[in-house]
Amino acid sequence: TKCCWPMLLFESQYVTVRNEIINLTGAANAQAIKLKQAGAQSPASDHVWMYNNTIFNNSGNTGNPPEGVSVSADTTNTAFVNNLFYSPNSAGIVSSSATPNVYSNNTTNTTTSPAFAVISPVNPIDYRISTGSYGIDTGAIVKVFSDFFGALRPQGSGYDIGAVEGN
Repeated sequence: TKCCWPMLLFESQYVTVRNEIINLTGAANAQAIKLKQAGAQSPASDHVWMYNNTIFNNSGNTGNPPEGVSVSADTTNTAFVNNLFYSPNSAGIVSSSATPNVYSNNTTNTTTSPAFAVISPVNPIDYRISTGSYGIDTGAIVKVFSDFFGALRPQGSGYDIGAVEGN
């Protein structure tokens, strides 16, 4: 079992996180992304934008499930748009004590597969979503002009959610 630290920890201001692919499978008490205040003398996390990220967990760890994103209550001016959170075998993926200012076109669907190229993704190419996926052409227009692999967005009639623009 992997340890408990966040893979991306932001104790800062004016940060954009885009096109990240994070696989939490096998992790317990872990966090993919954590937004928090560094300490009492530090400013709170502010102006943090998360666009077109894919966070996946297929571990089935319901006792201590990993969290995809953890947002502390002091975090302000955040935007979560076009993120694909998928955790079919565990209890949830987003933990937040603060409400993002903008939260749209994300999926936290834990029962329906987004139709990844491979059922249990491991390599970055596996996170490509296939024809018929609920993530294809359902994203909002944001200033993310390419995907994880550098392919231009959009490829179809609209932006895809997640880090990889469809096939």
